[in-house]
Amino acid sequence: MVKDMRTILRIVQMTECVLILYADGLYSNATDALLREVFQHIADAETLHGTIDGWELDYTEIDEYPGITIAWIDDNHILHITRQNPFSGLLNAPAKEAVPELSFIDYITVDEYAKSVGRTGVRIRVLCREGRFPTAIQKGGRWLIPRGTPFPSDNRFVEKPKRPRKHKTNGGEDTK
Repeated sequence: MVKDMRTILRIVQMTECVLILYADGLYSNATDALLREVFQHIADAETLHGTIDGWELDYTEIDEYPGITIAWIDDNHILHITRQNPFSGLLNAPAKEAVPELSFIDYITVDEYAKSVGRTGVRIRVLCREGRFPTAIQKGGRWLIPRGTPFPSDNRFVEKPKRPRKHKTNGGEDTK
């Protein structure tokens, strides 16, 4: 994206879905009807709103949100498409089978989990995005973690200490 242009709407390809990010911090799953509405109202893109709260909870700028940018609208209301024919699969895709509703009894929110393990919600969301909680799922833009999931080990720290340092000697005497 061009640095001197402000992004007011961004369409992002994630691993499992396509999202529409709005400048007001909201986002929506990209559907056929929603994409048509966006393309028909490019001149009014700043007034469009999403249905799910919160891309700005973890990112301060719309361009920082992870994922592959399919298209974006700048502050001059110009649509920029980054790939050739990126929406063909979305707009003409057959309807998917209905997914059975999840049972929320066994899942807890990121904030509940963070409180139970003494960590921050921001850190837990980062670990979810990194795949460190393989059983965590995303429902409606929110991460859900199975109750009782252990906190993943932190591989940044080494269990065994390194060799002890040698102390300098001053004229043959140990300066310990």
